[in-house]
Amino acid sequence: CGIIVAKKEGNFLVWNNKASEVLGKKEADIPIEKWSEFYGCYNSETGKLLDYTDLPLYRAMQGEEVENYVLLIKNEIVKETWINCNAKPLLQHGEIVGGVVVFQDISREKEIERQLKILSKKMEILSEKQSTMIDSWKK
Repeated sequence: CGIIVAKKEGNFLVWNNKASEVLGKKEADIPIEKWSEFYGCYNSETGKLLDYTDLPLYRAMQGEEVENYVLLIKNEIVKETWINCNAKPLLQHGEIVGGVVVFQDISREKEIERQLKILSKKMEILSEKQSTMIDSWKK
């Protein structure tokens, strides 16, 4: 699992090797507002670049818990990687001081899901053709 911990100001405290491997990049000293663009974080539904305020880590840094949030990662190093994220606020003495996100690569599962959708559509088309043929034989 990739693990990233950041202070509320956006400084990274923890960035493990798996995070670098999955994202294709190491931690960088860039403003929070540039995280989505730099790492290539896209909305898994629309395929559009994600606003930084929608990033699970940023949301955790604001006090929100995020579960099973799927992101698409695309950048000059990573062609297309799907990740499932869980994020929580980082608390110290009851105050939010940052956030932590844990994520894993689910690209294989997404590809299987895509192939199943294709097969399902092909089966639907074949079934419709078969029904049409049977109807024509009955006439």
